[in-house]
Amino acid sequence: MKNRLLLNAMLLLLVAGIAAFLYFKPKKVEEKPTEFRLSTLKPEDIKRVEVRLRKGTPVVMERDGEQWFLTAPFRARADNFEARRLADLVRAVSIEKLPATDLARFELEPPLATVILDQQTFTFGTLNRMLKMQYVLTGDAVYMVNPQYAQAIPPQPERMADNRLWTTPEQQIVGVELPRFKVEQVEGNWVVTPKPPITPSQDDLNRFIDEWKLASGTLTEPAKLKPGKDQALVRMKDGKSVTVNLASRDPEYILIRADEGLQYHLSRETARRMFEPNWR
Repeated sequence: MKNRLLLNAMLLLLVAGIAAFLYFKPKKVEEKPTEFRLSTLKPEDIKRVEVRLRKGTPVVMERDGEQWFLTAPFRARADNFEARRLADLVRAVSIEKLPATDLARFELEPPLATVILDQQTFTFGTLNRMLKMQYVLTGDAVYMVNPQYAQAIPPQPERMADNRLWTTPEQQIVGVELPRFKVEQVEGNWVVTPKPPITPSQDDLNRFIDEWKLASGTLTEPAKLKPGKDQALVRMKDGKSVTVNLASRDPEYILIRADEGLQYHLSRETARRMFEPNWR
């Protein structure tokens, strides 16, 4: 009997010891895979971006202060958001760093696309479909990065153009003169001349001016059409005036800013609110 009790006590101590060992055993720290940065540059320091496609027109953008500008293949304000997406490539990291040999197997010779950020060149190859990572060559090594960086590369130059009709300072509009009427600010209120059959409220006129202030198209490209007869003279708070010509109404409205040499494609609904407000 005593032997059995002693055996049970020893077994209990053994189980307790094993439990204590497992509880207090130092947990194994999982080592994170080594990450390789593709660049030491910072996105906010990038001042020039060049994009070359295997098939397509090269695109060049340059930054002036906070605003990016397309400088080739045509001149225009660039979409700052799209330009920053490209500059963010310098943030890319990879868990693989391969020697830059046999580049053809990664479709890096010739590459699908090349992005040059200031003085650093990144060439894009094929997608590793198993790992869902993109092969990118920079310097003397090939890396695998998130494919989001390739998605930022514009298939056409027009994608990088700012579709807004006005710069931020130009949005301080104080008057719009159309062929049949004009709206201007007089002593803090909006006034329409000639007086329309239905008198619009100040809210109506504020919405009308906002349509002009915030006008944004679906496509911006070099002016190809001839200016039409219909035009709008837009006056800004700083005394600047800009004439916008309506070059087409069908199948979509196309406005030309001759001072920029650009044409802006607008949806019919947007253009209707700008040229044919419901109180006219």
